Amino acid sequence: MGTFRTLYATLPCSQCRKAIPTDIQFKTGNDGSEKYSEGEVISAKNWPDAAMEYEGLFDVACDKCFFEWRMTLILTEYEVLMELIREGRLTMRLKTTGETLTPERLPSFANDALRDIDQHSPTTVFLLHASEPSPIHRHGSALGKFELEFDGASRNFADQAFDDLVRDRTDLKMKEKGWSHGSDWMSKVIVYLDNHRRIRCRLN
Repeated sequence: MGTFRTLYATLPCSQCRKAIPTDIQFKTGNDGSEKYSEGEVISAKNWPDAAMEYEGLFDVACDKCFFEWRMTLILTEYEVLMELIREGRLTMRLKTTGETLTPERLPSFANDALRDIDQHSPTTVFLLHASEPSPIHRHGSALGKFELEFDGASRNFADQAFDDLVRDRTDLKMKEKGWSHGSDWMSKVIVYLDNHRRIRCRLN
């Protein structure tokens, strides 16, 4: 993301609506890693045009809801992989044995992933968001143990077309399961100054 500014604020969890402290990252185009607290008065030097508003990003869930979201996301991604195998678009083979996986075999890998997650606190799970055990490469490397054929051609687990398809289907399924932000754990917020040059934010 490069250099950005940070606003420490309180926003509602997207699921349980509990007020949670969060760090909002935003850019103005002339940033030096400035940090602000919600309600702080900002000088004209740091924010010359008081009418300017900027788009920021923040984590949408409290620790408890993030943990539940993460568990649901992993299960849902495996559900999508099972669908693609049933549709004949995806073949998955274990590199160690050459076994071709059936849809019925995938839940055991999902259960292993959930057991790994369940051993950690919600905060630790957050740190796992960029690593194992999620099957899709944007969350980790769990597919590295498989050889893949997608739409009749050999693919690696970072294939863009494959990733986009799984991401889109997973996002839709997550929303159908009641997760308003789908497979995305960040959301947009507007950062602005009020009439007294106090820094504020509002949901976009």
